[in-house]
Amino acid sequence: MGRAEPCKLPQFFSRHTKWRSLGGGQSLHLDPGLASFSLLTQGTAIEQVTCHSVAEERRSARLVMHVKRGCSSGYMCLFLNSSDSNLVTATYGLRTNHPDEACSHHYFPSPDSSPGILVAENSSAACPFSGSYRVEGGLGEEENCLGTTQEEANSPERRVNMEERREHTMVAPRNSSTMQAGCSNSHRLELQRGCGGAGGHRTALLCHGVATSPLGASVLVVSSSSSSSFLCLSYRDKEGRLEASLTSSTCSSTPSANITSSGPCILPLTGQDNTATASAASPLTPLHLLHLILPTTVLHFLLPTTVLCLLLPLPLLLSW
Repeated sequence: MGRAEPCKLPQFFSRHTKWRSLGGGQSLHLDPGLASFSLLTQGTAIEQVTCHSVAEERRSARLVMHVKRGCSSGYMCLFLNSSDSNLVTATYGLRTNHPDEACSHHYFPSPDSSPGILVAENSSAACPFSGSYRVEGGLGEEENCLGTTQEEANSPERRVNMEERREHTMVAPRNSSTMQAGCSNSHRLELQRGCGGAGGHRTALLCHGVATSPLGASVLVVSSSSSSSFLCLSYRDKEGRLEASLTSSTCSSTPSANITSSGPCILPLTGQDNTATASAASPLTPLHLLHLILPTTVLHFLLPTTVLCLLLPLPLLLSW
């Protein structure tokens, strides 16, 4: 009796051949036959993981995997859930010598393993929102105006040093931040932090997809060209605003900032930025121009007459 052929990995997983965990600690490279993958952990330990059996639904799959590392081998349960075209949530079990036991409650899930997000490498997706936004508060580990991250700024030593620096510098602490989503590129998100007279700092991020956390928050995975790991923008919609946090490696459920819409995509012209003043997806209309030219109070007074003038044909306007 011949040896049974290994099963195929689910299609929603095999459509990308390279996956990486949020923190970059794990890399998965699928083999050409799409029945196995090499698992690289912390850049050193390599395991060969082959599909033994699979129970697949439309967006999820429970697999029993044969795992081989060096001279040792065993079976492990792996649950995959497709969150987005570029995101998969993976839950691992403990290793056992018998495949029938791998997905039992004795071995799955592993006590020290929580569901983790895998991100398809060399891929991106459209950001889930588009327009200009105002950010109130600090987005997690975003660097503040005094050159320290939020985590560093919260330490007692940093607070003392920051107070001393504020006394001897004219640079104000972080006082305004804006976010442009899907404007210059539908897959791109930009954070602009204002620092008083310091000119601010811009961070460009690439959107990869949206998942849902175990607590029900939406999770937008983004990446920056300055870091090898992914960032997690967790947010909830509450009364017309987003309560959000931006963290690396793990997704925080504790909001640290409020994000509110401030209008359509309008990209400012500066000496350092030659980007167009508006994206192709959001052209400037006459009403948008009025928002730029007139104060809000004047605009509210003139708006009904202005809209009527814009809609009526010229001969009818002249007779009116």
